[in-house]
Amino acid sequence: MYDDSKEQLFLVGDFLVVKELMDTHYQKRYLLLEYLFHNRNTLINIKEFVKILNVSYPTVKKIIVEARQDIKEMAIEKQVQLSQITNQNYLYISTSEDFTIDLIRLYYLENSLRFKLFSLLLSSRKWTLGEITKKLDIAYSPLKKELLFLKTYIADFANNIFLRSNRKIFLEGDELTIRMLYTGIFQQVYGGYKWPFGFIHLPEIYELLDILSPVLYKKFTTRFTLINYGIAITLYRSQKNTIAENKYFWEPSSDSEQLIFNQFIHQLRQKVPTIPANELTIEARFLISCLLSNSLGYQDEEIPQFFKRSNVLKEIDFLGQIEEKVQNVEHYALSSFSDQERNTIFCRLIAVFYQILIFADFLKQKALDLYVYHPFEFYENHERERSFYSIIMEKYSKKQNGFEVGFVEYVCAAYYKILFFELDKRFFHPKIKVLIFSHKAPEFLLSTRLHDIFSHFYIEIVQELNEEVDLIISDMAISKRNLLNLPRRVPIVVIQSQESTQGCELLLKQLTRIADEKYRTSKGVDKQVG
Repeated sequence: MYDDSKEQLFLVGDFLVVKELMDTHYQKRYLLLEYLFHNRNTLINIKEFVKILNVSYPTVKKIIVEARQDIKEMAIEKQVQLSQITNQNYLYISTSEDFTIDLIRLYYLENSLRFKLFSLLLSSRKWTLGEITKKLDIAYSPLKKELLFLKTYIADFANNIFLRSNRKIFLEGDELTIRMLYTGIFQQVYGGYKWPFGFIHLPEIYELLDILSPVLYKKFTTRFTLINYGIAITLYRSQKNTIAENKYFWEPSSDSEQLIFNQFIHQLRQKVPTIPANELTIEARFLISCLLSNSLGYQDEEIPQFFKRSNVLKEIDFLGQIEEKVQNVEHYALSSFSDQERNTIFCRLIAVFYQILIFADFLKQKALDLYVYHPFEFYENHERERSFYSIIMEKYSKKQNGFEVGFVEYVCAAYYKILFFELDKRFFHPKIKVLIFSHKAPEFLLSTRLHDIFSHFYIEIVQELNEEVDLIISDMAISKRNLLNLPRRVPIVVIQSQESTQGCELLLKQLTRIADEKYRTSKGVDKQVG
């Protein structure tokens, strides 16, 4: 049977962002193949796709034929086998272990007129309708329809950039937001699989970064693909649309840094020779600012000299404010930080709040969703989400002054990522002691699906029933009357099979409730706060 909840989980994430840039007929094929991919090696009734794709049964059959032909045209038949059991009306897909659905998504996007038009608008050129129809081999009527769609699509991402299409067709508005929008989308579309730019090649990007390494940037941080796209798009756009000056952009703090900066500008000049010297300097400072804000705290805990010596940062006591934020984090942590861990948090928060100074208006746009996950997107953490907002974020929503006022949503998402996903679990995840009863073996229940659920919590599997047990999980019925030796009632979750959706949902609810209550008890926080 078709399950609405499956569709919800299946459609979350970056798919919704880039799916809209596919032509409609490709969207249907991709939805079918992605659903099968996430349920591979499982028989799926073809009738389920009538509701999933919102089309008729004959149309589903047609989409299946088209998807099979696409697999053939992509020459991936050895990696992907789409099979149909005719008598039982079922679909079945199997793939090689190293295959990713992203390759099919990329194929559909690159062949979509809508995405081609969107990519064309990255250029600073002001196009005429005739030029685009010739460039993309498209008639006037469908072109006007796609332009109308992209106007809405872009407006949904940001209220400070606009697609103009009266006499000339081009993007207008905040240059930084345009660059960030395209950087985020291109990273999601191409990832680390394919380099989409012809005007500059990856080795040239690495040459630029080599000049800054290791003093100002260490190569191959966890966000190196984002950085590569950002540099390329900046160089492409800056030839006609330069970034606005910002007094908080990075500046050299020593003679050695000035020498590195001069070499960097010289190398940039080779890539974009038409930019005036003063504008090229601003672009160079902007790029280094972006590098610092996206890499600081991921490889080492050394604070760049710029943050210590910058007069404009001293005027707002930037590092002093970061120190207060670190102390606040320490206050609500469940364990003490080592010096190294504290320095890491200090550097990560420098990066988070420095982005407010250099990205400003962009962080208030919906395009920010291309770069961050918001707490409510993690359905496993509803209870801890409430604790998080009430304990960590309450002061930011009520703050009346400071440079971060007005950026509560961004700050919330940044804190959430650092505290709950980057730091060791012992700091903000209370330990939950779990006892497993099984008629087979406890290891059986710990496999696959339970392992995924446990990864969101700080779980300790215990071997005996005592007063410290927080939760009992079993694959067989248990009467609480048989647990008389416990001084308190311990919740029990029965999961009779790994496919038990109801049991797993109950387990999530119990774990989040226990985590929330243990955290609040440990830190003395009123349940009604927030």
